[in-house]
Amino acid sequence: MIAVLADDLTGAAEIGGSAFRYGLTVEIQLDGLLPSDCEVVVIDTNTRSSSADDAATIVRSIATDVGRIRPELIYKKVDSVLRGHVAAELLAVSEVCGSHSVLMVNANPRKGRTVTAGELRIKGTPLHLTSFASDPEYPCRTSVVKDLLRLEDDRFGLAVRGAASLPDKPIIVGETASDTDLQYWAKHYDRVQSRQLVNRSSERESVRLAAGGGEYFEAILQSLGKVGSLRPDDPMTVSNGSLLIRGSTVSAESDWPEVSFGIQSRPDEIARRVQSVLQNQGRAALQGDTSFCEQSGEHLTRLIEISKQTMLQSQPRTVWIEGGRTASSLVRACGWNRLAPIAVHGDGVVRLRVVGEHAPDLILKPGSYPWPNKV
Repeated sequence: MIAVLADDLTGAAEIGGSAFRYGLTVEIQLDGLLPSDCEVVVIDTNTRSSSADDAATIVRSIATDVGRIRPELIYKKVDSVLRGHVAAELLAVSEVCGSHSVLMVNANPRKGRTVTAGELRIKGTPLHLTSFASDPEYPCRTSVVKDLLRLEDDRFGLAVRGAASLPDKPIIVGETASDTDLQYWAKHYDRVQSRQLVNRSSERESVRLAAGGGEYFEAILQSLGKVGSLRPDDPMTVSNGSLLIRGSTVSAESDWPEVSFGIQSRPDEIARRVQSVLQNQGRAALQGDTSFCEQSGEHLTRLIEISKQTMLQSQPRTVWIEGGRTASSLVRACGWNRLAPIAVHGDGVVRLRVVGEHAPDLILKPGSYPWPNKV
């Protein structure tokens, strides 16, 4: 089994979708390890919005549980633009795995997200000059990878493809600008694990560890020979009974009939309006109005309350969710802790089934990714 730890639900879904593409059996679990016979188990640790100390503590505990079942590999999924507590979580997992160093490849070249000369760029533009500079939770004020990770020189190293040796540092970032780079690092990630941590009285056996983004995970699967019959991406269609839940306070352009709500809106009233739109037009988008622009925390709480009431009352067949925090909060509010990919509609856009529950299909998309088609 391959075990994956991701710090948010859309990241976990992205990895689950990648494994599903390659013909593997996959389950996404929330908040901790549950028994499973699947070839790939992805755990959403839900630590993106925690403090660094809390994130490290949670990840260390989950990684310890995972280590007891001796997986073939532990993969630490990180955000491609390094939002969250990436370094703290990596160091916690490294300690559990008995790894002196960890090689991380966060770049996603297919999406134009590269790391060269120690700088993270989006389609050639330095990260801090892109829309990620205004991210509401983790504004990216720099493009320098070491600074994004908040690491000192003695804990950080850069590695270049083809170098005779890798830096002797706790966290090493592989510079990556192409699929060729991804494939190279996928074959060399365990070069950094030659030295083990010693646990006072005895040497601990190392668990293989790799870390990075979604595209690097796919390269790892190929390197390990885990590629089965490749499943093509399913075309994205909007069927009757589709509810779109927008996690952003900024309305995206679309032709979905929209039901907006404000801070004082009653969930039952909004649910009735959505139910009417679904019955008459087959689809509806739930969107907070402009009164939420400066109240993102209250917006999320109200959005989840209204979304849950709407789902209970209108019984949509498919729920589309934009944004990792929104997806995570809603799934947990519904009490679901096991999800299984059943289709991939494009990089990071995954259709999920709730395991063991009578529930609508879920289509999740990270807030920074586009929908494959105009929906």
